Amino acid sequence: MSENPISSMSTKQTLRELLTLLDTVLKHADHKDLYTDMAGRLSTIAHKEPAWSWRYVQSVASGTVAPSKKFSKAVDALAVTFDGIPVPFARSSPVTVYAETGTIADGALVMGASRRCANPSCTVTFVPNVPWRKRCPICSPQKGS
Repeated sequence: MSENPISSMSTKQTLRELLTLLDTVLKHADHKDLYTDMAGRLSTIAHKEPAWSWRYVQSVASGTVAPSKKFSKAVDALAVTFDGIPVPFARSSPVTVYAETGTIADGALVMGASRRCANPSCTVTFVPNVPWRKRCPICSPQKGS
């Protein structure tokens, strides 16, 4: 790899570094096979349906097509996995969350999306413990609480 940290590289540079690493490890039969493999890996990370084509990956790597924001994020996420960081953590960012003492460990990955309480007079934003929960625990406490 180059001396520049991956985080400071452009998507094109990072992608080219990843392609080189991937081909060094897996020894692809040809460039199309390499780009197809990379397209599959990036599409899986980004939950992209339909998947990016090998031509799109090749075009971004050569600089003839500008990458989409989703593609750039997938490239960055894949790059940090080479440092041993799991993909879900690569797609995350630190935020401040308030929780009952002892219920969420420092550095925990919160998989749910937050939402505003459905009570119009309430200003609480919360992460629901079940998908159908519309009101925060203050406006609609759980039974037995």
